[in-house]
Amino acid sequence: MPGPNRQLRYWPRRPLLWCTLLCLLVVSPLTACAGPTEPAGSPELTKVALDIGHTPAQPGAIGARGVAEYHYNRAMVEVVSAALGGVQGVKPVVINAEGKEIGLRARTEAAASMQADMLLSFHHDSVQPQYLRETVLPGGKLGYHSPARFSGFSLFVAEAEGPSRQLAEALGGALLKAGFRPTLHHAEEIPGENRQLLDPDRGVYRFPELVVLNTATQPTVLVECGVIVNPDDEAQIGSADYRRRFAAAIAEGLTAYRRYRP
Repeated sequence: MPGPNRQLRYWPRRPLLWCTLLCLLVVSPLTACAGPTEPAGSPELTKVALDIGHTPAQPGAIGARGVAEYHYNRAMVEVVSAALGGVQGVKPVVINAEGKEIGLRARTEAAASMQADMLLSFHHDSVQPQYLRETVLPGGKLGYHSPARFSGFSLFVAEAEGPSRQLAEALGGALLKAGFRPTLHHAEEIPGENRQLLDPDRGVYRFPELVVLNTATQPTVLVECGVIVNPDDEAQIGSADYRRRFAAAIAEGLTAYRRYRP
């Protein structure tokens, strides 16, 4: 979430066949077919839009090791897309896989044009300015450190009730089951935070001012995957194992939501 090192965020929202045609193209993992195609006569797939938070030019927070948030967001979406592509009945679609400069509303408009049934926007977290310490890293690169107490994931929705909250709770429950823990620092009563904490056990907050949340037309959750200004958190977040386990939990939570939603 916002800090002095953070640039513009979303502030004032069955048997299946793999796509084969794209194998003829030279593409990155995110621009390749992210999931199975729909066979003739099969039930309609659930499309899940995956938003890579920020852009290369506006990369978001800078972590303890001097790595920009966008790098982590993109890496996580790539692994989540692969995980969801293996779920029967789910088709992941990535927003802005090319890494272009796009506006905030353009992201939810893209999800709508894709006819996505759900939207997940992936980010990595920071803290408020008073908790950050700037560090000069080898080579002159700057890093930003926070106290160890700022650690864990968080999930944001626009409304206190409804399908987005249900989706967030399903995701949070699966993350807990996988061994991840939420951070509750966004509920602290200080400027820049003071968010309504809807579910402290699952790390679900209400943040209706976020453009990606308040302009979406489908159940939508903004996912903060960890606190990259916490050196210990960032060391884990940067590992392939962390992303794999986090993505598997996202897939499990989404599957639970699809199974039990009204």
